[in-house]
Amino acid sequence: DKSLLLKQKSAQTVVNNYLKKMTIANYLPTVTFNAGYYNTHDFGSKKYTDFGLKISMPLFDLNRGRTIEIKRLEYLKSKMQLQDTKRAESENFDLSIKKIKLLEKKIALAKEDLKLYDKLLLSTKDSYKAGEKTVYDVKTLENSKETMSIDVKIFKTDIQLSLLNLYAKMNGKI
Repeated sequence: DKSLLLKQKSAQTVVNNYLKKMTIANYLPTVTFNAGYYNTHDFGSKKYTDFGLKISMPLFDLNRGRTIEIKRLEYLKSKMQLQDTKRAESENFDLSIKKIKLLEKKIALAKEDLKLYDKLLLSTKDSYKAGEKTVYDVKTLENSKETMSIDVKIFKTDIQLSLLNLYAKMNGKI
């Protein structure tokens, strides 16, 4: 609801509705009433009052129907664009939320894997001390554990990027 693009489309729909009404009003009769009161003090006191009534009606315009229909179509088109934008923005928001939830699940799984790597690394170090494993096995597990912790940081950064993208869309930066 706070998307700047959505607000722009909504404002454009309102403007097109006013333009449609103004176009229709241009072909309607016009009634004008005017009144005036004048008081001059130059060479004596003179007072004037003036009243008037004017009715005007456009005679004939060949393009009247076409012009009104064009404005109606522009209004309807802007309403459709507003609905399309609402749908697109809603889908984008839902997609971003799903992406964030998926990344949070990946973080949770990666943290569980880190705990398992800790246990496996202790076991491998004990096996290395006993001569059953090589130093390369220990190094491989340490590297895998470090990779997993970097993955957690990457997932957290991806969440922040998704949130930043949503924030930027709300403030018109994208």
